[in-house]
Amino acid sequence: MGSPHFARVVLEALHNANYPLLAVVTGPDRPSGRGQQIHSCETALFAKEKKIKLYQPTSVKEPAFIQEMKKLKPDFFVIAAFGQFLPKALLEIPKIAPLNLHASLLPYYRGAAPIHWAVLNGENKTGVSLMHITSKMDAGPVYATAETPIDPNENSHNLTMRLAQMGAKLLLAKLDSIFTGKLKAIPQDDSRATYASSLTKNHGLIHWNKSAQSIHNQVRGLIPWPVSHTFIDNKLLKIYDSLVLPEKSEIDPGNVVLITPRGIHVSCFHSTLCLTEVQLEGKKRMSASEFARGYRLKEGMKFA
Repeated sequence: MGSPHFARVVLEALHNANYPLLAVVTGPDRPSGRGQQIHSCETALFAKEKKIKLYQPTSVKEPAFIQEMKKLKPDFFVIAAFGQFLPKALLEIPKIAPLNLHASLLPYYRGAAPIHWAVLNGENKTGVSLMHITSKMDAGPVYATAETPIDPNENSHNLTMRLAQMGAKLLLAKLDSIFTGKLKAIPQDDSRATYASSLTKNHGLIHWNKSAQSIHNQVRGLIPWPVSHTFIDNKLLKIYDSLVLPEKSEIDPGNVVLITPRGIHVSCFHSTLCLTEVQLEGKKRMSASEFARGYRLKEGMKFA
């Protein structure tokens, strides 16, 4: 059960390892893009390509869907970036276990956006956890984890790609031991739990009175969505990449301090951030220095 690229990587790993896949479960096809054409998610596309039975329920709580799952008599459910809570009636179906690959080192960052919040908060490490699903969100006992450092300039998209591969590798390494009962899950310490709430577009708005490091974490943490943004002359400017500079700044936050081939240097709280890749509303993505030339951006202009 899963929908985005993270889930597809796990699904492909199971398929390539010749595990018998009874079915794939994703959400319904949805409109996307400028034309709002109907598209299948990556996991659904893979299932169709490999002719694996595909279910796309609007809700996994539908009685008819639950009955279909019972008919399959699976040993496992494997959930990866699925986005729906499984009711008790579903959790009781697998003979061995309902498993979830969660992209954090549990009990830290339970919830919908663990990768993004780890980057937003400037964490220097994260990982994936293979856990037994219970009725409480991401609180089930953990079979195994895999840890990785987060590069100071790594964005959430690139980290997601890495964690997907790590998660698939961890699952394949531990699945047989869980099947035979040799590997037991260890309960989490709920007192140490932290949470990663869903993201909204409002999380992207930059407040320049924060430190350059904090804004840099925001920029890289919100790739590919919702993308950090500011305003220039009442026009929205998305920020796709940035660098923290060593220079201190006592100029009012949000002011353009300097424009160089490297990018646009902007004052923050006692610090300076260099914008390196941007996109003005209605225009294409480009280097910040290219944008500055075309927009005739000057030192002393201010981002709102």
